[in-house]
Formats: sequence, C-alpha cells, structure tokens
Amino acid sequence: KVLTKKYHIPVFAQKTNLEILVSDGKIDPACDVNEVDGNEVCIGDYAVKGFATFHDTPASCGYQIKTPDGKQVCVCTDLGTVTNEVDMHLSGSDLVLLESNYDESMLKNGPYPYELKRRIASDHGHLSNSACGEQLKKLMTAGTFKFILGHLSQENNTPLQAENSAVGALGDYERNSDYILHIAKPEGSGMAVAF
Repeated sequence: KVLTKKYHIPVFAQKTNLEILVSDGKIDPACDVNEVDGNEVCIGDYAVKGFATFHDTPASCGYQIKTPDGKQVCVCTDLGTVTNEVDMHLSGSDLVLLESNYDESMLKNGPYPYELKRRIASDHGHLSNSACGEQLKKLMTAGTFKFILGHLSQENNTPLQAENSAVGALGDYERNSDYILHIAKPEGSGMAVAF
C-alpha cells in the first residue's frame, strides 16, 4: 500500500489477486492495475505472461518472461505439482527458477504439526526436492540448461539438500558443462545470473 501510494506505479497480477488487493485497500486507487491471466503483457521491453499453478491460495501463478533479446525466463514457485500447463510454459526456457521447497525426510521428521505437513506435501502445497529434480530432468530434454532452485523452506530443507537432490536427478549430465545450477538463498539475498 505504501509503495503504490508513494509512487503510483502500475501493478500487474492475476485478476483474482488484483480484486483482493483492491478490495483490501492494498493498491492506491490512482494506480493502473493490469491483469496477467494467460495474456502476454508488455512491461517496458519485456513480455510477461502469468500461468496458473496449483497452490492453496485464491490465485497462484508462475511467470514466463521474454527479454528484448529473445530469451525466455520462467519463475515458478508455490506449486504442489507440475501440471501440463506449468510444464508447457517452462519447457524451452533459457532459464528456469523452480521451487525446491522441502526435503521429504526433513518435513516428515520436522517440528510442524501433522496438518501443516500434509498441506505442504499435497498437490496444492509445495514442490519437494525430488519432484523438482524430476522436472529439471524433463526440462533438460526440452532444451533448458540453466536452473535456479528457489523458495527453499528454512525449516524443512537446506541449500545443500536441494542442491544434492537436483544434481542427483541430473546424474546423467555434467554440472557446469551440460547445465548450470544455482541455489537461491532462503533468506532472499542472492546474485545476478547472466544468460
């Protein structure tokens, strides 16, 4: 609310999320709101398209971004399962940031209550390290060779666990030769990735 009130910047989101934000007074009325539901929207020199992900929120999505030089980047977190729609948008990207939220053993034996564990591991929860690894393998065969693992749980995962799982899933390929893999830090600070 403070950001939109101070700068009157345009806001881009799914229609459902925009409706919630506007009705809750989170977007200043002077701001332009733009839907990204399945439509390609130009933001500066970039083309951005939202695609639905399975998660237990009113609306959850990943983003497909086309750069001015013709590259494609996908950012996809908050998905309990990789649907055909998600797979279609990720395939053929030059760079994919994909959720690798939890290690199955850490979640099972961790401190969370049973219902929360069940929610996280459900098809509308988060993507496990092993499910992420399966998708990375699939993306490799579709021509994607640069990956960032993101949205790692601070309670149910570690960067090393996520990394080892991904490298193991891509065991038929050589890291830093056949593919590039980065791990986004759970606390949010990170590095720029050139591609």
